[in-house]
Parts: sequence; C-alpha cells; structure tokens
Amino acid sequence: MVKKDVSTIMKKGTAKQRIMLLASHIAEQQLNKEGFLTEKEVNSLSDSFKTSSETRLYNKFRETDRIVRHGLPYLSQLLSIYLERIAYLNGYSIMYFNALRQCDTLNYIVSETKSKAQKEKTKEIITKETEQPLLYKYKINKRGDISLNLDVKIGLKELFAAHKKQAIEQLRNGKTFIKAILEFMEDKEFNVEPYIKKIEEIEDIFKEDRAPVPYMSKKQLRDKLGEEGAKSLIKEGETESFLFPDYSETEIDEELYKYFREDYFE
Repeated sequence: MVKKDVSTIMKKGTAKQRIMLLASHIAEQQLNKEGFLTEKEVNSLSDSFKTSSETRLYNKFRETDRIVRHGLPYLSQLLSIYLERIAYLNGYSIMYFNALRQCDTLNYIVSETKSKAQKEKTKEIITKETEQPLLYKYKINKRGDISLNLDVKIGLKELFAAHKKQAIEQLRNGKTFIKAILEFMEDKEFNVEPYIKKIEEIEDIFKEDRAPVPYMSKKQLRDKLGEEGAKSLIKEGETESFLFPDYSETEIDEELYKYFREDYFE
C-alpha cells in the first residue's frame, strides 16, 4: 500500500477504513511477509478506536481475523491431503503406462519368434497364473496379442478406483471450505486482500489439471479436440478413463458447507 494512502487513512479514515488498514497489515505479516506498517503506526491505529461503537467494531474485527487466520492452515492441510491422493494416482498411472510398454515389447519378442510352437509357448509362459500378488497380469486378447489384464484381486483397477474416490472427496472438501470461508468473509465485510489472494492461490492449485495424458482428463480432451470432438470420447471413458477429478465438475458438499458456516466460522 502507498504510504501516502496509509497516512491519509490514519488521519482522516473512518473506523472501518482504519480497521481494514490494520487487518491488511496483520494479514501480510501472517502470510510470512513484513507488512507495510511500522510498529508506531500499528500502535497508533490500535489506540485510535475511542468510542464504544468503534471498540465493538474493532473487537469484531479481531475475532473475524482470528477465525480466518485459523482457517487458512486447515485449507492448506486439505490441499496437502488432496495432492497426496493425486500423487498416488500419478504413481499408479506411470506403472500402468510402463506395463503397456512392456506389452509392446513382449508382442515384439513373440513376433520375432519364427517357430509357431515357440510363439505359443512364449505366450503361455508370459500369461501363466502365479501365486504371487500382482497389480496386473497379461492375457491373450481376441487378436491373439498379449495385452494387460487388470482383473486381479487387488490390482491397479481397484487402486485407481479407490484413490480416485478419495481424491474426489478431498477436492470436494477443499472446494466446499473455500466457498464457506469466502462467503463468511464477505458476510463480515472482511475483504482483506492478502487473505483473499492466499485463498485464491490455493484454489488455483486445486483447479490444476494433473492428468499425465489427455485421455485421462476431460479438460485436456476438450482443449485438444474441441467440445464436439471430445464428446464421444468423454462418453466412452466416463467410468474408467478419467481418473483425475475436475474442479469445475466437483459439487459442493452441502452438509459439510452447512457445518462450516454454522459451526466452524461462527
């Protein structure tokens, strides 16, 4: 903030303007910055609320500031939990892509085998059942090629589904909290820019499309093929392909939102 504006508000500003000036300074300090007021200016502002109505307004501000300050670390925690789920999905996706490449390599080896009997023997060895727990197996598809078999007891298919479900849940929790805290601040007329910017920065991280390839992301497909071009592919992959949740399609948890507004922020 320009020093001239600070001086003007300190001398002639309304109680609300002085409170918002102090709130912005405190917010910047809380977000690991130095703030823009000197210690003398902070003390002068804190002592400037003389009337009973000004004191009540100031005390309300302090309580609102406390609630918002305590809410930001919780929002960061929600983001961390969400990113952990995404990391699992990414890790299993890499494993899946590596397995697909192994299929290509195995099929190449089989194709280079001259003896038909040896080809069939090689396929049999590769697809043979094992007692070892595996995340995926190999099978012979209708074309006679080696392909992935994800239908194992506890395999990639189940892990994808479990972590996708958890990622969606954590994304929904984060989006719900963001809606609740911003509306709480608006209701309290506590439009403190440093806090709002921090919340928006965290929201932008939630919004990032983290799918490693387009066919795992509706957004990437739409960007690549256009709305019409992506429509049929999106319909076909609705249940399995799109592992990474989309912020824009994630709904607010109304029950959790009610808890945040009626209990957490009050």
